[in-house]
Amino acid sequence: MIAATPQHRIEAVGLPAITPRIKALSKATATFNEDDVRDYITKNGFIGGPPDPGTTIEIKTIQFITASNASEQIGREDIGRNADDLVCFVEVKGSFTLARGHIVIPQKDALKRKGGFMIFDAYTGNLLLWGA
Repeated sequence: MIAATPQHRIEAVGLPAITPRIKALSKATATFNEDDVRDYITKNGFIGGPPDPGTTIEIKTIQFITASNASEQIGREDIGRNADDLVCFVEVKGSFTLARGHIVIPQKDALKRKGGFMIFDAYTGNLLLWGA
């Protein structure tokens, strides 16, 4: 058996997404703003899948709230952060077909959605969770 002491603690959680550009003195302050979120979605779209032909994905809301509040908005799902950590909750609307994940559903149009959400760590800019 090998006994080891971790030498490099990993603080980052989630997938790299929005590049922080605002200096924050603590994790209670966001390192990006609503314009950065809009720019990210304009360039990258909704992670769940592209908009259906002839349609667009629109941002319905952008909120900087605690992980606990974000969890409440999605049925108490675990966000993966401490309850008081600041996150950015983004709700999108539009017509799209889910293209991510390993889902097999035989019904026609079963993967069609009219809205979804993305939750970013407000300090690192990493994407923590998404759903539709």
